[in-house]
Amino acid sequence: MSTPFSEDKLAKLSPERRKLYEQMLARRAQTAAVRDSQAVVMRPGTEPRNLVLMNPSGGALFCYVPLTRALREGFPVLGCLSRPGDRAKPIERRLIEVGTRILDELGAELDLSTCVFAGWSFGACLAFEVARQHAERTGARQPVMLFDAEYATDLGVAVPDEEELRRQFVYDVSRLQGVPTSELGWLLKPLDSLTPIPDMLARSGVSLDLSEEETRDRYHIFAGAAEALYRYHPPAPYDGPVYALIAGAHMASTEAWRRQSTGEFHHLALSGDHYSVFDERNLPRVAHAVEEAMARV
Repeated sequence: MSTPFSEDKLAKLSPERRKLYEQMLARRAQTAAVRDSQAVVMRPGTEPRNLVLMNPSGGALFCYVPLTRALREGFPVLGCLSRPGDRAKPIERRLIEVGTRILDELGAELDLSTCVFAGWSFGACLAFEVARQHAERTGARQPVMLFDAEYATDLGVAVPDEEELRRQFVYDVSRLQGVPTSELGWLLKPLDSLTPIPDMLARSGVSLDLSEEETRDRYHIFAGAAEALYRYHPPAPYDGPVYALIAGAHMASTEAWRRQSTGEFHHLALSGDHYSVFDERNLPRVAHAVEEAMARV
């Protein structure tokens, strides 16, 4: 199975983190072998409550490994992956329809009254949508954790064109692999539309260890999710408990989510930026907020 880290970068991980990473990949492969299974077991547990993490725009779950490690022992942690068929859904309603698919599949596997739905970035919008639809169907109001979720629709943010999507993809992959913002200034300049994405990643010192076809597929997963996020507007507000953990001074996104959350709303300001939500500065506070939400289920 392809990994988001090269062997050189894997070698720099601590033994504990590499072991956890390899265990997560093994569980993902085992779960993927069962075609009808939606939930990837990222960490088994004995508690009767489940933290369900939605995939971000890149489609993978590795970004959640630090959070999984930081949580108190006993909480089961599950992850939801993207599906190839998601890209066939109409872009204007894609995030809503993907939320429906996830809800149907999770409901066939889990007692959803035991779940806290959570996600980072695009995954946060999915978590909100799954919880909203679950409440419409059943009247149950599960806690939702929004980890630095951008709410673009009501803020007048334009849907990105192809050049901007390619720029965002390279920036996203680079930052997730630890490349600092200071080394990515070249992405602010006009891009040559003919430059292959692997060459752009190489300029950032990043290798995905994927074939050209796999890299292209990963880009299309990202681009489809990004477009869906920029067009997402919940059909109705959600009146369950919402925890918005927002990095930096993004008060506009916080207030936009507050308007869509007519129930109990908690805001926690995090330091850094979008890619530091789960770093050592924020992780204790993020884990504490998740455990607080889990205690309510």
